[in-house]
Amino acid sequence: MSFTDVDVLFQWAQGSGTMDLAWYCREQGLTIDHCSFGSLQSTFRLQSAKTMPVGSVEFVSEALAQLGVERPRPIPTPESLQRRQVQQMPLSQARWVAARSPLFVKPADVVKLFTGAVFTEATVGKLYRFPGDTQVLTAAPVEFVAEWRGYYVNGIRVGLWQYLPGDTLLPVPSDEEMKTVDEVAATLPYAGFSVDVGRLDTGELDVVELNDGWALGDYGLAPQDYYALMRSRWRQLTENAHLTVQR
Repeated sequence: MSFTDVDVLFQWAQGSGTMDLAWYCREQGLTIDHCSFGSLQSTFRLQSAKTMPVGSVEFVSEALAQLGVERPRPIPTPESLQRRQVQQMPLSQARWVAARSPLFVKPADVVKLFTGAVFTEATVGKLYRFPGDTQVLTAAPVEFVAEWRGYYVNGIRVGLWQYLPGDTLLPVPSDEEMKTVDEVAATLPYAGFSVDVGRLDTGELDVVELNDGWALGDYGLAPQDYYALMRSRWRQLTENAHLTVQR
């Protein structure tokens, strides 16, 4: 079975952000449909890169694979935005270090292979699910009192929304504080992405990480901006696919 004339394909059982996006798409006269990840793997097939998938990393990855598009690597943090020393190493080495001293670890080459976090002697066992030669990025732990996600479409910030802590709203970083981040973001080649920033316990603002628009959660962005971000990045990723984006 295949999806024909579908503009946006939603994965079943996603969060409220995608519900708002679905309503927006309907209001814009876009054709939408839904299916599960399992169905996309085994039963349904995308017939055109016009159809933009919205769902989990695995769901969108499967859609990219059906179009013959290689899954993008994680977006690295530009050196000009790095305040902390970041090292790349094999996971086996990171596990050895984390078992002796707390260490922040995140995947270097595979988006969302596991969630980046501070691992300790008590939690490092979770990393043994993955091969020791997996490349990871590591850094000394820091204390963020709050974190925000800045959303960018074609280099322009369209929103800045707090995601941690989830129960208390704190003052949003000012445009002046975000100036350097915005300037660097404007030079990056990605049509849609985010820059997560955090307030250190010293009061300074630091970059947490960058996230690609094809694998990006919504923490309050207006549906029209969320759609524009994802559609821009999807078009960019699939422009060289064997099928052509039509919308």
